[in-house]
Amino acid sequence: MSLDFDSLVLGPAYAIMGVTATYTPVGGPARDITVIDQTKGETIFTDAAAGVSETVPTVHAREGDIAVPAEGGTIVVSGNTWRIDSSIPAPGPGGVDSGERILILSEA
Repeated sequence: MSLDFDSLVLGPAYAIMGVTATYTPVGGPARDITVIDQTKGETIFTDAAAGVSETVPTVHAREGDIAVPAEGGTIVVSGNTWRIDSSIPAPGPGGVDSGERILILSEA
């Protein structure tokens, strides 16, 4: 049986915890998307094998809402403008193909 992770998990999560953000991809027009705001900081493993991590500002976004790669774009969340430095797939059941990306940010 195939699990529709987007409609069963991501849809309700974004409906409850999501905030509107203005995303501008490199060379593209700005548009509003819904993200999960983690700009206060989220722990990201930079070298999981060695146990090295850092706390960085992030947002979670659905893959269908952003360009991949997202690097170099900007996103405005709660009135603050952020530069998208990189993005990684968010882990999901059965691997990393959850349909969601974690955007790693820095102040613009």
